[in-house]
Amino acid sequence: MSYQATSLVCPYRAKVRRGNHCIPLRTIEDRGTTALELIVVVILIALFFAGALPTIKQLNNPLRNGAHEMVAFFKEARAKAIATTLAYSITPASATRITAAFAKNCAAADFSPDSSMALELPQGASLSATNWSVCFNSRGFADSSVDITMSDQDMRTKTVQVFLGGAVRIEP
Repeated sequence: MSYQATSLVCPYRAKVRRGNHCIPLRTIEDRGTTALELIVVVILIALFFAGALPTIKQLNNPLRNGAHEMVAFFKEARAKAIATTLAYSITPASATRITAAFAKNCAAADFSPDSSMALELPQGASLSATNWSVCFNSRGFADSSVDITMSDQDMRTKTVQVFLGGAVRIEP
């Protein structure tokens, strides 16, 4: 009696059958990365960076960064004045450094420097004038409205405004 196989059973990894032969399929573990797949990934990464480059360049603007840091510094001084019920005076120590000091009220003659509050402007940004000062009282109100102008090496300017009510903004 002769036995003839009518169907060929392929092992688990060989799913395709051609005639009497099992052809193994490539699985994730078996196959590598093709050159075409690598080229597509490199092109996608290049497109991503090309789109992000203008945004990244804007992050390195010393004038813009300095203006935003100054606004944050004024807001921090105002918050400390309210939280401690003391007056906080903000004055420029130089064209690139701003310091804070505190006293019982804005009319006091002896302000104590707050060593935890000093602002160094980013390299490339400087104050146009250093003859101003702002004092926030214990309720957060400024003693005067001040426009503080900053400039950079390219002679571009930004103006930070401090209002009597204590609000601070960058002039548009």
